Amino acid sequence: MQTNKTRSATPLDECRVYVGTYGKYNNGSIFGKWVELSDFDSQEDFYNFCKGLHKDEEDPEFMFQDFEAPEIFEGLIHESGFREDLWELSGLLEDEDIDMIAAYIQATGSKLDSDTIERAKDFFYGRFDSDTDLAHEYVESTGLLHGMPETVERYFDYEAFGRDLAFDFMEFNGYYFSNY
Repeated sequence: MQTNKTRSATPLDECRVYVGTYGKYNNGSIFGKWVELSDFDSQEDFYNFCKGLHKDEEDPEFMFQDFEAPEIFEGLIHESGFREDLWELSGLLEDEDIDMIAAYIQATGSKLDSDTIERAKDFFYGRFDSDTDLAHEYVESTGLLHGMPETVERYFDYEAFGRDLAFDFMEFNGYYFSNY
């Protein structure tokens, strides 16, 4: 059943697949239709729609001949289907910093699941242009130089401290995550 209710944006809003069938393809036809995944409440609703689209086949074996999706869903959608928890994962990503979570997945080699999303949020420290910027934030937030005379503080080497501090973090595309 398709949905028209108002909801927050999710990564599914950027997912669409071209749904054909292996039977038609093997007989020389690429008949199908581009389908927006966000139009459906669940995988079951999506597949029911696909069955109606290909009702001329008794038991259609669906083929996703092409698809578009955010990078975070890489590997979750493929020619013959998609992971069963795609809708659930999309709901968990609602209102989340998807680029940050994708960076965590890249930095750690993790797979997208609910535990990974929570770990990414727990370990995220911030986004910085460089290790030096990380050092500036760290010194400011921890008060490391608090009480130090300004004449001495100006000699603090943020660049060197940032290089050392970076060993305590994982970084990908400027997103820093604690190693602890």
